[in-house]
Amino acid sequence: MLLALAACAAARLSLRPLGPGEAPAPPVRTGLTFAQAAESLDFPAEPPAAWTADQIRFGEAIRLALDGRHDEAAAALQPLGETAGEADLRKQAWDSLGEILFYSGRWDDFLRHRAAYSAALADDLPLAEVWRGLPPETFALREAEPLPLTWSASGVPVVEVTINGRRRRFWRDTGAGRTVL
Repeated sequence: MLLALAACAAARLSLRPLGPGEAPAPPVRTGLTFAQAAESLDFPAEPPAAWTADQIRFGEAIRLALDGRHDEAAAALQPLGETAGEADLRKQAWDSLGEILFYSGRWDDFLRHRAAYSAALADDLPLAEVWRGLPPETFALREAEPLPLTWSASGVPVVEVTINGRRRRFWRDTGAGRTVL
């Protein structure tokens, strides 16, 4: 396949393995619009000059969230939701803040801003209402064990589970943020 791609390329293709500790060079992107970056959640460290200050601040907040710095991202998104000049950017900021708060299990904070979220987060509101009174989640990881997967007829990963003594096949939703039974 690689040879077929190389044959289609106008320029000569050269490949080399990365050395130990060597990171791949970031892709060079020109003409990236804010909408394209927002759609892929891939904000460049050096945003294009055409972006507004609010768009740059939003991109920085999302990069913080993707780096696992959720509290800092939340602190940056809330003021954007309140004051950004563009209505669409305010909506994106509120929904992104809501996703971060929900993912972090900060139920009271999540519910405090419920009026600002779009309909996309409506399904999360009842879950947050229920979970807000529960003790925080704790995770205890044991030694890793392989998870035997099979595949459904449509190609979705499936795992065998036992619930109340009955064996069932559950789809493994690889795109889900949470699975609730």
